Amino acid sequence: MLPPMRMTRGYMLQMHIESMLPEDIYHAKLDGCGSEWTKVRIPFRAFQAVFMGYPKEVQRQLDKFQIKAVGVLLADGVPGPFQLDVRSIRAIPAQE
Repeated sequence: MLPPMRMTRGYMLQMHIESMLPEDIYHAKLDGCGSEWTKVRIPFRAFQAVFMGYPKEVQRQLDKFQIKAVGVLLADGVPGPFQLDVRSIRAIPAQE
């Protein structure tokens, strides 16, 4: 889950995992609500394995115990300045 966040453009949350393949990356879309602070919850099952931005043919579920880095990707293809304010990022139990 991402706690309150302000977004006005198209972003993806990336998870880089421990792997023999450096391109093992998972993406999930961040849906924003304009310029207001927003809580965003993304279940681990929502992440897709991607290669160069495209979904891989064979999908494996993201193993949350293999995550080594988290990133945010601006993915709307619009050039120019942007701002993304993130208060915090944390993983929470599924029932919360």
